[in-house]
Amino acid sequence: MNTASCRETREIDARAVAEWKIPSLLLMENAGRGLAEVFIANAARLNGGASPCRVLICCGKGNNGGDGFVLFRRLELLGVDCRIVAVGTPESYRGDALTNLEIVRAATSPNPEKLFFFDGSSQAFERLEVELTQADWAVDALLGTGAIGALRPPFDGIVAALNRSGKPVYAVDIPSGLNADDGSVATDAVRAKLTTTLAVAKPGLLNDAAKPYVGELYVADIGVPVEPFLRRDER
Repeated sequence: MNTASCRETREIDARAVAEWKIPSLLLMENAGRGLAEVFIANAARLNGGASPCRVLICCGKGNNGGDGFVLFRRLELLGVDCRIVAVGTPESYRGDALTNLEIVRAATSPNPEKLFFFDGSSQAFERLEVELTQADWAVDALLGTGAIGALRPPFDGIVAALNRSGKPVYAVDIPSGLNADDGSVATDAVRAKLTTTLAVAKPGLLNDAAKPYVGELYVADIGVPVEPFLRRDER
């Protein structure tokens, strides 16, 4: 399995936009579609044969969260009832993540209970716990590969809630709290049953010490020509 470091994967994305003229919004759309395909193909098998009827998607403010917003739409189109926990306020989102948040807000306007913004309060944690009890799966779209070091509030509390919920967790690109380059964990990390990493595997995901956090690992094609970059040393 090919691997690329966090720095290299950022460069792959940047080159895809600059050299191959692939809009970054399209890359996020492709990521969400790939995430949905892997989830639908494996969720029932990894949860005792039970097809997922309700999924709770926890989204951070960066591109990882944006991928989660696309995943929400894709799963809803496939008939899966989804809820979203969006960390922060609507004003705290930027770029492609904001664009996809606006799509989610429009899509959920007839059913506002499907989306709530997590402000870190005790009431927000109580709502999170309730949503987790009602979900068949939870999705970790909180933090991407650029997040390193100890988890900070409120992410530390959300990760703890996911881990103690007993519900199977699906990690987007990498389990939050895990170092993508070396597989280390500073304090705590999501213990996923299934992880889909995007474009190319990150070396930390293949570290034996990371297995309890990664679970089954898949790589989703997001339409980026990875091979030309990975062969850079052969030129």
